[in-house]
Amino acid sequence: MLELLRKIEIRINCKECGEPIKEKRFRTYCSKKCREKFTNKKFIQKNKEWQQNNRGKYEEGKIQCIVCDKWYHQVCSHACQVHGLSSIEYKELAGKNRQKGILSQETYEVRRKKNLETKDIVWENLKEGKKFWFKKGDHSIGRYERRPETVERLKNNKFKTIN
Repeated sequence: MLELLRKIEIRINCKECGEPIKEKRFRTYCSKKCREKFTNKKFIQKNKEWQQNNRGKYEEGKIQCIVCDKWYHQVCSHACQVHGLSSIEYKELAGKNRQKGILSQETYEVRRKKNLETKDIVWENLKEGKKFWFKKGDHSIGRYERRPETVERLKNNKFKTIN
């Protein structure tokens, strides 16, 4: 019967950081943060191995990098981190529109869902910043040089005209 009882470890100092344990509800760690930190250490090596084995491999829905021919959900992030290209440089190299993201459909759906969930918060923030919006007839509008593709897009737009 005594063999079945599990030994409970009661410590004075935290197993992770060594700080004194002040609250009675914690027996081994000084806080929830230290307990999670210790627990997560177990999985760090597994995660590293998984990432090394699966990064850049083909999966349904991923997009291929034109520089290294590996597959990613967010190609521009990869190009920035690995190849040292900005997203604009990569899109020009790939012949894509500079203003549109290059995402896999799966990543697009996740972001879309998150944006729909937070749209009320975003709208509130936009209303807060209304005093900084451009006003009609403002002399500071249009003082920068536009890219040729932007000028072409504005020419084709039914609602706006450009000189």
